[in-house]
Amino acid sequence: MRTFKELREANKFEYIIWGVPKGERDEQILYTKAKSSGEAKKIMKILKDKHGVSKIRLQTLDLSKELTGKDFTGTLR
Repeated sequence: MRTFKELREANKFEYIIWGVPKGERDEQILYTKAKSSGEAKKIMKILKDKHGVSKIRLQTLDLSKELTGKDFTGTLR
């Protein structure tokens, strides 16, 4: 797993895909390696259509600024 410093230097944004895997009831992080919003959306479609993931959503963090608690509001349910 990359460090926060490496993420900040490599990319200004981190795209975190959340969802509920087929057969599960709780939301979890499913994918964090997308390099762009467009790539994340394509991966979300694959997860939904081919793997039966439900309640799928994308969280985008701007790593060029200092993160606060507001950046994680709604992350945990």
